[in-house]
Amino acid sequence: MAVRDAVEALEAVGYRVRRKEAQHDGFDRTDFDLLDRVNTTEPVDMRTLVREALWFELPLHEVAARLERMGMEVPDLAMELPALLKRVPMIRGCQRGLLR
Repeated sequence: MAVRDAVEALEAVGYRVRRKEAQHDGFDRTDFDLLDRVNTTEPVDMRTLVREALWFELPLHEVAARLERMGMEVPDLAMELPALLKRVPMIRGCQRGLLR
C-alpha cells in the first residue's frame, strides 16, 4: 500500500494526519512500531516523546523526527527541552553538570 493510500485510510477512520509531511514512502519497521504505540488522534506531547525514546532506545530528536515525518504534530524540542531540563533536580554544587 502506498503512503498516500495509507494516509487516506487513516483519515477515513478519524485519525489526524498532516498530509504534506506524510507522503514519504521510506518508512521502516521502527516507524510503524512507533506509530502503533502513540495516540494518533492528537498531537504528541513531551511525555510521550521521552517514553518512546526510552522504549526504543533512540535519541529524543530521532523519535520526534520519525513521528513528524509520518505526519504527527510533535513539540518543538528547541523550545520544550530547556523548560523540561529546568525541572530536573540537580545535585547541590553541580550546577554545570560536574561533581565537585
